[in-house]
Amino acid sequence: MDETFVYRATSVLSRPGGIYGNMFLLWASPTEFMQSLYDHFGDVVPLGYKPRNVFVFGPERNREILTNPEVFENHSFEDIGYFQHSKEYARELALGLGFLNGPAHRERRRLLRPSFLRESVDQYTPTFASLTERMLRSWDGRETFEIVPEFTDLAVSMGLKTLMGLDPSPVADKVKALFEEMFGLVFSLPYALFPVNLPGTTYRKAGFATQKLSAAVTELIEYKRRTGLDGNDILSQLIRLQDENPEFTVPDLIGTVTGLFRGMYPNIASALTCTILLLALHPQVTGEVLQEIHDRLDGRAIASDDLDHLPLLEGVIMEVLRLLPPQYWLVRISRAPYVLDGHEFPTGTNVFLSPYVTQRMPELYPDPNRFVPRRWIGVQHQPFTFIPFAGGVRHCLGSVYSLHLCMIVTATLLQRYSISLLPHTKLDLAGLRRAFPRDGTLMKLGHPGLPVVPDDLTGNYTRFVDVTA
Repeated sequence: MDETFVYRATSVLSRPGGIYGNMFLLWASPTEFMQSLYDHFGDVVPLGYKPRNVFVFGPERNREILTNPEVFENHSFEDIGYFQHSKEYARELALGLGFLNGPAHRERRRLLRPSFLRESVDQYTPTFASLTERMLRSWDGRETFEIVPEFTDLAVSMGLKTLMGLDPSPVADKVKALFEEMFGLVFSLPYALFPVNLPGTTYRKAGFATQKLSAAVTELIEYKRRTGLDGNDILSQLIRLQDENPEFTVPDLIGTVTGLFRGMYPNIASALTCTILLLALHPQVTGEVLQEIHDRLDGRAIASDDLDHLPLLEGVIMEVLRLLPPQYWLVRISRAPYVLDGHEFPTGTNVFLSPYVTQRMPELYPDPNRFVPRRWIGVQHQPFTFIPFAGGVRHCLGSVYSLHLCMIVTATLLQRYSISLLPHTKLDLAGLRRAFPRDGTLMKLGHPGLPVVPDDLTGNYTRFVDVTA
């Protein structure tokens, strides 16, 4: 390996902080840091003197990593040091699809795939529309709303209903609270820095939270078995599969559902939030989408058959996922030595890929920082140039689900309201893995029509999207 190159990259980008300085910059501003790596050093950037971390950019590198699962795997439960002592009370965490690799991953995908095919997802269209209408009714009589909690709650409600068959109810509220408590603790900094099972520690609290969530999901499974499994939610489908697949155990089932829920609702919430923000910043695009929706729906509720006849609406969602992907970066771990661009890397290297950087390469997407939904109409982009759903054998099973959900929510909402940013708003987009506006970002409700862009908007949003045209 060219250690001179590695040291030069480190010293320029981390000040003299070595790998820790570089990773601090990633945590502090992931999009700027990764873009700077690519702009200064190209498509393969090792970090540190003897690096165990490397960033790769562009479609060819994405293909190289994502189509070679024998070498590049997802991190398993065992790879994450501070989870090691968790298995006694969090075994289900180790059994979600995201932590599986090899034959176990392939088998779990085989079981899940029918639930995420187009014909299966289509049956959720009335659910997506009715839960959106429920949110919109709660806005009646209001002039403003805070965007992040509204769309987060909507995404959670969508997940509870379609994944577990839970309508808005005290039971759903209980499960939601348990999920939020468990994820908030297990993926917190105190948990990672002090993984010791002592009274009062976050680690101990996470254990109790995980046990409570596991008990609640187990109780739900038993209730569904007692009352019948005729629901179309994914949990009911998987329980029915257990009769034919006895090796698919109850802990596997709990891990699968909790993993799907954890992977779904933050990404959906981010995509919906960013869709509304970008439309609020681009009145002309909003007007064109509204016309398309009116021509097709004429005020009625959207149906599954409509989705293939709203190409500009689909382009809006695709363009949001390109500019502000639900995950700025993906990571794999190497299970064998490998060579990239003449650099040798050992087993155990963390390989970071960036949808954010790849999807803003001007040679792939002209005017890459502009919001141009029409670039998706009638165009087939090259493989691995668009990876918000990863790719290869780990391409997200929920990609059709997510796209359809976002289209249905957006079409339903635009027929009821216009949504604008308030004057004097400071629109800052923050987040380590995905874009969210900072807490307190209020939106103004109006009659259906074009949003109004205030002249005095400030904030870092202009680093993410070019709104000058």
